Amino acid sequence: MKRMLTAVLALLLALSLCACGAQDTDDTPTYPAAFSGLETLIDTAREEGRLTVCGTGDEAYMTALCEKFEELFDIKTTYRAITAAQAGSARGDVWFGGSADTCRTLAADGKLLTYTPVHAADLTNAAYGDADGYWYGVSVDAVVFAVNSDVLRRMTQGKRIIITPGMIELGEKQVEYNYLLGKQIAEVCDYVMVVGRYNREAILKGLQEKNYPEDKVFVADTFADAQARLAQIAQPGDTVLYENDLPDTFK
Repeated sequence: MKRMLTAVLALLLALSLCACGAQDTDDTPTYPAAFSGLETLIDTAREEGRLTVCGTGDEAYMTALCEKFEELFDIKTTYRAITAAQAGSARGDVWFGGSADTCRTLAADGKLLTYTPVHAADLTNAAYGDADGYWYGVSVDAVVFAVNSDVLRRMTQGKRIIITPGMIELGEKQVEYNYLLGKQIAEVCDYVMVVGRYNREAILKGLQEKNYPEDKVFVADTFADAQARLAQIAQPGDTVLYENDLPDTFK
């Protein structure tokens, strides 16, 4: 399985970067020029004969990619679309798609193997991948998180309760921005639930900076824990703000 994973991952990523060629009808397989020198690797993967690709990418695109891969290399290839929350329990040979944070979590939990794509230099900047080679970024997308605290200030009938795991995929700004989020929460919310440990320290630091009452803060390991606590304290007329909703994959 490890051999197949290493071999086919490189081919799959290369396929998404290179023009596709045709395969002759005789018994001798031929491959696109981009794969020159990889014949032995390809033949080894063909002998294993089956590949399962899991990921959160666009299903139509990934299905088409897998079908073309199967056509080129005669390896039965199946795409299994999953959510980020299911990533930790996914069973397959290749992981494709998802956020950098999902990939970090999978690597930390021992779900990924290291490998070096043949066309690694053609991917995005190395800064957007894993230094140890557990995953590589193939695209860079902007993530926007907007907060209008004035809206929450106008909700004065009951308690203003916020449930949040914080913000993710902010790179070197991750801690700073979640710290600032904690300070903003302290100004407008009557009760705070911080979900998970991923941004907990930064958010709590922001709350403490504003001398927010500790008895109005609840830390939960999972969203279900936060929901259970909400059922205990919420009353008619309260306003509840769910600010971001990350799967429990993000510890």
